[in-house]
Order: sequence, then structure tokens, then C-alpha cells
Amino acid sequence: LCPSCWKMYHPSELPSMQSAICMAMDCSAIIFRLKRTRSASIKRVPFKVMPVASLKMALARLLMRPGKWNELQHWQGEEDYDPGPPITCHEWHTTTDRNAPLNDIYDG
Repeated sequence: LCPSCWKMYHPSELPSMQSAICMAMDCSAIIFRLKRTRSASIKRVPFKVMPVASLKMALARLLMRPGKWNELQHWQGEEDYDPGPPITCHEWHTTTDRNAPLNDIYDG
């Protein structure tokens, strides 16, 4: 991650880069520094990193918590398992007050 323009670089790109300077237009920030390891090899260490967790894995961990699936389904009634028929745009406009504020996700 460039510390100046925030252009993202994948860690696998660092070894093949010709220079430590950001490749974005109008940016001359230094992206990585060289570090000598114990085995006397040279390693490219980025100045700024952005840790990113997989959304798919995060949702899987969330849903594996005991009782979480049922907690997320609390809004369903006994007969709410099948999707209801869609309403027309006209029906929505006649049943919804345009000036009423939306309080939570259920209002949308």
C-alpha cells in the first residue's frame, strides 16, 4: 500500500518491482525498504500494509457461533419461509409515507 496515494500492491508484486517508488501517476512515495535477513538474503518490506480478511470466511465464522443462525432469523414469523409476492411500485407508493423517516433496516 502506498503511504501517499494509497495505491494497493499485492505482496507478490514486490519482488518483481523495478523500483521502490510508487508506480501511480504524480506519486513518488517509497513503497518498501530493503532488509537483510539472518541468512544474508535481501527482503523487501512494505512501509504500509492493509490487512484484509476474507468476507466469505468471516461470515462462515459468524454463522458457526452457537445460536447465531436462529438469532438472525428472529424477524421471521411461522409462515414467513417462502418469499412473498412482490408489490408493484404503485402499491409501495400508496402504502408508504414519503416524509416518514426510516428507523431501521426493516423500514426499507
